[in-house]
Amino acid sequence: MQENYKNSLRLNESKFRLTTSLLTSANNLHLKIIATVRNPRGITDYLNEEECKSRRIR
Repeated sequence: MQENYKNSLRLNESKFRLTTSLLTSANNLHLKIIATVRNPRGITDYLNEEECKSRRIR
C-alpha cells in the first residue's frame, strides 16, 4: 500500500515537472513569435541574446 502511494507521488511529480517544462517552452516560443511579429529583423538579435543567456546559465 505504502509503495503504491510512493509511486503515485513520484508519478505526480514527474507529471508536474513535464507540465512545467512544456509551459515554459510554450511561453518562450510565444514570446519569440510576438517579437518576430513586432520586429521581424530584431528576432535574430533576440535569439542571439537568449543563446548567450543560456550559455551563461550552463
